[in-house]
Amino acid sequence: MRPLGIILIIIGLVGLIYGGFTYIQKKDTADLGVAEVTVKDTHGSVNIHPAVGGVIIAAGIVMVVAGGRRKIEHVERIEIDERHA
Repeated sequence: MRPLGIILIIIGLVGLIYGGFTYIQKKDTADLGVAEVTVKDTHGSVNIHPAVGGVIIAAGIVMVVAGGRRKIEHVERIEIDERHA
């Protein structure tokens, strides 16, 4: 859960700082039978509203904190079980 939270925080920060991101999708086709060659570059963009960026950051923080707490609780349970054994 922690890695997903960190990814969400990064996406949220990109959304707040840059307002989104752009991407390029490439498509290459080559057929030597009848000489068909196709090269396509598709440009796209994803816009992220600042409020959505803030919500994504908050969700990422919650996931990072929740992931850290589960580890601590698990370690405490093991220590308690070892004391009773």
